[in-house]
This record gives sequence, C-alpha cells and structure tokens, in this order.
Amino acid sequence: MHPDSSPDDRIVEHKSSRLGPAIALLLPTLQALVASAQPSQPERAPERIQQQLGTEGEGIDSSRQRAIPAGPPVTYEELLRNPDDVALNIRFVQQRVAQGDLKSAVTTLERIMLLAPATAEIRLLYAIVLFRLDNIQEAERELRALDAGQLAPESRAEARRYLDEIAKRSKTTRVTYSLGTGLEYNSNRNAFPREKVNLVGDVPFQATPHRKSDISQLLLGTIGIRHDLGHQDEHELVFNAVGYAANQVEIDTQDLGALSLEGGASLKLADGLSVSPLLTHSRVRLDYQPYLYSSGAKLRVDWSPVRSVDLYASAWAQTQTFQATSSAATAPARSGGRYDFELGGAWSFAPSHRLGASLAATRKAAQESYNAFGGHEASLSHLWLLGDGQFVATSVSIGTDSYIEPETSIASFARRDDNRRYRTGYTLPLGNLFGWIGQDVATSLEGVTLTFSAEHFAARSNIPNYDYSNLRLQTLLVKRF
Repeated sequence: MHPDSSPDDRIVEHKSSRLGPAIALLLPTLQALVASAQPSQPERAPERIQQQLGTEGEGIDSSRQRAIPAGPPVTYEELLRNPDDVALNIRFVQQRVAQGDLKSAVTTLERIMLLAPATAEIRLLYAIVLFRLDNIQEAERELRALDAGQLAPESRAEARRYLDEIAKRSKTTRVTYSLGTGLEYNSNRNAFPREKVNLVGDVPFQATPHRKSDISQLLLGTIGIRHDLGHQDEHELVFNAVGYAANQVEIDTQDLGALSLEGGASLKLADGLSVSPLLTHSRVRLDYQPYLYSSGAKLRVDWSPVRSVDLYASAWAQTQTFQATSSAATAPARSGGRYDFELGGAWSFAPSHRLGASLAATRKAAQESYNAFGGHEASLSHLWLLGDGQFVATSVSIGTDSYIEPETSIASFARRDDNRRYRTGYTLPLGNLFGWIGQDVATSLEGVTLTFSAEHFAARSNIPNYDYSNLRLQTLLVKRF
C-alpha cells in the first residue's frame, strides 16, 4: 500500500484478498438462505454452501407423534422377541427416525403394514420416510392413496406440503428466488490499526483518522435456475445470480454494490458422485464507482461415500481487474490472476448435528509484486438443527497470507497476516414465531426467515498498518420464493 492511501484501502484490500469482495461479504447471508431451503444444502464452499444437510434427522412433526405410543427405548433384541407386537414396532420406528436411520425405519414400517391394517397416520409417516430416502415415486403413490378424512388437520397440511414438494421436483425447470433486507453494525469499519500506528518507509507515524464504527443498510436478491436435461443420469444445467448492496450511514466511501453470476452444469457420474463445471463473473462497485471485474472458471467435485458423510474438492481460476476509485487510488496495482483450491467435508454425526471441516489454499498474482500473496486457511463449522426450521450455525477459521515482496514505501520487509474469524448465527422461520396467531398467518409467512449473526475478525500482521480487529453484528429478513 502506498503511504498516501487511506485506511479505507485496507478494508477494500482485505475483502478482495478472501474469495473476492462480493463472495466474502455474501457468504454469511448465503449460509442462512441455503440452509433455510427445503430440502436444505447448507455446508461450506469458497463461493457457496452446498453440502447436503441430512434433513432425514428432523424426525416427524407433533401431529404424527401423538399417533405413536410413548414408552421406553426399544432394543433390536426386544423387537426380535416380539416381532408381531405392532405398538412395539411403531415405537422402534419412532426411534429409528429420530436417529436418522431411515432404512431400518422403512423396513419396519413395511412389516407393520403387513401385520395389521395401517392407519392413515402410519401411511403418512411411511410416505415421508420414502420421500427422505429419495424414493419420490413411491412416496407420491402413498400420499395420494391416503384417506385425508382420517388425518388430523395438521397432518393433512403436512401431506399437501409433501405433494407440493414432489410436484416441484418433477418440473423440468425449477426457479427459486429470494429478497432480503437488514442492518449491519461494524465496530471498526475503517480498519483502524490496533497499535494506532502506520509505517511509512519503516518510520512509525500516528494513524489517522480515528477508529470508526458504522451501521449499514443491506439489500439482497438471489435467483437460482436448474434445468433437468431429461436423462436417467439426472444431469442438470444450473445458473445462479446474487445481487448485494450495503449503504453505510457514516462512511460513504465504503458503500458497496456487488453482482455475482455463475452458470454451467451439474453432472451425476455415479451414485453419490457429481461434477460441476461452472463459468463465473462478478462486478463490484465501491462508493458508487466501478472497482472490480472478475471472470473465471470453476470445477467442483462432490462425493457421498455413505449417507452421513459428504466430501468435496473445488478449484477456481479467475482474472481480476481492479479500477481506481476516489477511496482506493492504488487498486489497479492489485489486478492479476487468482487461484483458489479447497478440500472439505461434512459429517452428520447425530440427527440434529452436522460437523464440517475444510482446508483452502490461494495464490494471487498482481501487477505489483507486493500485492501478490499465497494464503492458506483451515475452518471448522457446526450446524445444530433446533426443530421447526430453526438452526444455529457456528464456524471458526484460521488462515495466513504471506506476500511475495515488501512494499518498500511502507516497510523494508514483506507483509504477513495471520487471520482469525469466529462466527455464530441463529435463523428462525417467522411462521413459527407468529404461527400461534392462526394458520392464515403461518401460511402468509411461509418462506420468511429472520437471522441474527455475530462475527469477530482479527488480523494480526507483522506490519502495524494491517493489524486490526472488527466485530460485526447483523440482522437479516429474507423472503424465499
């Protein structure tokens, strides 16, 4: 960084050094959006969250639980001793569903329906388990064979919801979109250095201006399109677009607008194995001025060796062209190629808990070698399903960026940053919050989620200009269509 650059340049530089400015800002929001979808796909990737959630662990709703006899846990040995005891079998199914063991549950349900005439509630449970096992045709047949008059009102609504979901999955082209708005608070929006010192030619000077906190108004829009190519192999064409805007209340030089696009294919090569080649493009405006244009190609491989484990690998190459703005005069010196690689996975170790981990590497080239760096990052994440669509997502990441050469106008030694990021967020479907008022209210709020999140970021640098920390608090209201 040149000695005449403003503290705002540090914010811009940091955002562009991790996954691209648009993606780095959108990642927390995309986590909430994708994780709240049905079916869900909430785990981490450099540009999006797309590991399977394992929603089979959510179990059954309260209306169906009332139809199942309560009692102590049933062991498999006890079931073998009493194979014709219908009530015992039903309790065993309840346990299997709660533990996410759907294959055992569906086998037991089939035995129950052979032993005695099945009630509508039992057939509904059987259909839902089939749906969770992706046996869509059998699930639809069971749902349509139900005698709705024998179901409680809540169960009838549940049956309709699954029929609607099956109809959506049967469409050749599926379109989803969302709109969101919210507020964000940053305790150190201008990245004021922790030691209140900036180096210029190895000489320390008092840093100015002072540390500034700020609030921003957020707007978000997304659209996703998936088109089934009509083959047994389940190949699809995919397109995703995300628009984002953050309008600062005080620090106008940090007003941000971003548009990210990606399109390509999702190819299923074998059971549990898919490959997604994609083309990407993004544009970022800073302080209402063009700041970054980026185009590239990405390849992602997903593999699920067993139902509770999802693994992935991704590679992303892009060309970044930075333009000077009134608050980032030296930005063109950062133009150049960027290459990101990541390996990761997620494990559903319990019906309501999912643990994720990833290792990422970055190589950034630049017109000026003091802006080129190599980076590494390790992260852990945990997803906790609270029921009724609520969840808590927590993550921690540590990383290091090592720059190639020193920027001699600042220091005679090359820059090295050690970054730490801690984040937690809670998401609540508003229909659950106000549904007690009535079914009409719950229906009108379907697809609306409220998210609260907190994040602490700390960059510990060997150059005091870049050594800072920031606390970010965010609330976001999103309607998904």
